[in-house]
Amino acid sequence: MTHELTSLDLFSGIGGFALASEWAGIRTMGFAEINPYAANVLNKNFPGVPNLGDVTKLCRRLYDCEPIDPETGEANCPRCGVDFGECDCIGTDQFTDTLGFPDVIVGGVPCQPASLVGKRRGAADERWLWPDTLRIIGELHPRFAILENPEAILSLDGGERFRGILGTLASLGYDVQWHVIPASALGAGHRRKRVWILASDADSAGPPGHSGYEQDGDQSRRKHTDA
Repeated sequence: MTHELTSLDLFSGIGGFALASEWAGIRTMGFAEINPYAANVLNKNFPGVPNLGDVTKLCRRLYDCEPIDPETGEANCPRCGVDFGECDCIGTDQFTDTLGFPDVIVGGVPCQPASLVGKRRGAADERWLWPDTLRIIGELHPRFAILENPEAILSLDGGERFRGILGTLASLGYDVQWHVIPASALGAGHRRKRVWILASDADSAGPPGHSGYEQDGDQSRRKHTDA
C-alpha cells in the first residue's frame, strides 16, 4: 500500500517548510514554534496541525532530568522546575502515541549564534539549539532530516561546530550531504547564502524518485517499529 509521508516541522516560523512540504505531497503532522505572531499565522494557514511549542520541551524522557530520587524514582524537570510527571514537557512516547513517527524532520535552526551579523557565540548562546534538534532526531529517528542555517556556520569556531553536527548525525545512523545555496539561485533578488543539510537514514530507502525508494507502508516504518 502507499504510505503518506509525514513531517515534523521544528522552529516553524510562519510555515515556509510546511508550504514546501505541501507542494511535495508531504503532510505536516506538527509544528514547534513559540513566537506568538508566527504561531497565529500557523494556526490560520494550517488549521488542525498542532503547535507543540518549545523545541527544548519536545520528546523528553525521565533520564533527561536530574537528580533522580533512587527511592521514589522521581525527578525534577530542569526546564519546568517541577516533577517530570507534572511538567509541560512532551515525552517521546506521548508524542508517538498521539502523532506517530514522522518520516521527515525539518527545521531552520535559530541562526543568531552563527550569523556574521552578531557576536557568533555559538554554543555559548542560549539560542544554540542544535543539541535539542539532534536529540529529537535521535528520539524519533525519521527517514530524513532537512535542516537549514546561514553559511557562516561552516566557519564557526574554526569549523568545529559544523563538524560536530555532522558527526552526531553520522553517529545516529545517517548519511549526510550539504550544499550552500543562495536565494538568488531560486530567482530571488539577493544572495542570502544558506547551508542546507540533508540527512538520510543509512538503512532506509532513498528519497522519493530514487531507484531504491519503496512506498510500501510496512517497509517505510521498519526502523520505527524496531526502535
